[in-house]
Amino acid sequence: MALPWIEARSPADERQRLGVVGRLVVSPLAVASWGYALGARLHRRAASGGWLLPSRLPCRVVSVGSPMVGGTGKTPVAAWMAARLRERGHRVVLATRGYGRLARDRVHVLTDGRHVHGDVSGVSDEPLVLAAHAAGVPILVGR
Repeated sequence: MALPWIEARSPADERQRLGVVGRLVVSPLAVASWGYALGARLHRRAASGGWLLPSRLPCRVVSVGSPMVGGTGKTPVAAWMAARLRERGHRVVLATRGYGRLARDRVHVLTDGRHVHGDVSGVSDEPLVLAAHAAGVPILVGR
């Protein structure tokens, strides 16, 4: 099924559409994408070769993720899911990387589900949004 807002374009069409200035602006992104692709290939090879062993946790894990960066609604969805699971009687903990956080401790317990612990200025906005929308759910921030 063809989607009306998506057109198939050849690389030559894209180059012509962007023009010289557009290609200069986009070229650093192309170089960065090569590095990302190389890293992904190396990671895949290391995992399939047995060099990276997965960690097993003694609990169920639900990962809310996407290859998109920011603005796709992952944080509100995670908070909503955590709140619904908690309402159903499940023990839930939200773990977030806290991108852009200032605190350098390995794991920061933002809240235990009842009380906020420590200084919130060291965490990024994402854990604070999770705490506001998933009341009663412990939130861990770490690398």
